[in-house]
Amino acid sequence: MLTALLICLAVTSSRARYMSDEEAVNDVVYEAAIIAAPLETASAASSDGPAPCDESETSRSADAGAEEFRCSGAIVRDNMVVTSCRCVSLMIDGRIVYRSAKGSSVWTGKQSKGDEDGQRRKVEKFVCHDKSNKPVKKSNKPGRKSKKSKPKVAYVFDAAIVLLEKPFKLSDKVRPIGFETKKKGKAVDKFDRMANSKRLCVVRSFDGQKLQVADVALIERKLCADKVCSKAKALCHLDFADNGLACADTAKPNKICDPRLGSPLVCGEHLYGVLSVPFPCAPGKKAVFGDVRAILEVMHAAEDELDKKKKDVAKYKKKDSKKDRKKEDKQSADARVASRAARRPEVFWALAVVAFFQYRPFLTGVE
Repeated sequence: MLTALLICLAVTSSRARYMSDEEAVNDVVYEAAIIAAPLETASAASSDGPAPCDESETSRSADAGAEEFRCSGAIVRDNMVVTSCRCVSLMIDGRIVYRSAKGSSVWTGKQSKGDEDGQRRKVEKFVCHDKSNKPVKKSNKPGRKSKKSKPKVAYVFDAAIVLLEKPFKLSDKVRPIGFETKKKGKAVDKFDRMANSKRLCVVRSFDGQKLQVADVALIERKLCADKVCSKAKALCHLDFADNGLACADTAKPNKICDPRLGSPLVCGEHLYGVLSVPFPCAPGKKAVFGDVRAILEVMHAAEDELDKKKKDVAKYKKKDSKKDRKKEDKQSADARVASRAARRPEVFWALAVVAFFQYRPFLTGVE
């Protein structure tokens, strides 16, 4: 009996060790669906922030942002969702345009129409990585003369943080995904070791109602540029490791069709990327991701921005409290002066009455 029990435990523990990534994270609900609002106007373009663009989108007009855009992401804090920068911005005529935060929203926890655990939050702000767009010189085929042309813009460091107006209510069904480490260097080294060993990970695409999962095999980053060059020419000859990118092959069978931009790349129970270039419904296709370095850098930037905002609010509150105290002290002093002034007639007549009765004999001649 004891021997049978030990064998059963050994088999169970062995299965746990070799459990697939999909099974390992099946109970963790960190996926989010982002509904990015249309562009307000073409004149809203700004050069303040980065927006990614590849050759298929450089020619887009403002009409490309006339409709809302649905993409995927992952909760990293109760008030933060990470996604692709392509999800929340467009490049129009060489100008960077963010989608409007007003009217944008984020869904999580909702996997069917009858599910009551869904939460929806309004977006306060989109924050892209400050290097999300990068000019790349066009490569020329052998035998052809070089032609002067505008540089393409490659999707590099393709990660963005969606800041929420109100945090999610965290529970067993809604909670952030974790990082194996938040130290950028260690996280990148770990990812590269997994890529070199062709680690099998998962892409989890969530549109607010349906969750789709696909297995992908990581590819060594030094091989990524050549493998994805035919699909995204702006990425040819790029050093993926230096530009915050990673790539993977879809495995067999492919369980996902056209996953949403920003879908998280998950290895074990940890976040390692967000989808930047989607893959079609077929095994052996290449997918490009903004890597864990890009995610951590934009996340830290967003956290610094929030901390600065909190400090500024506290500073203004402190100033306001000092002003309020001075105002209260002045009002209190004025009230005391007014009170003394109001009592003066009463004191005068009281003293007059006392003096009258005290000096009455002298005044009336009565002893």
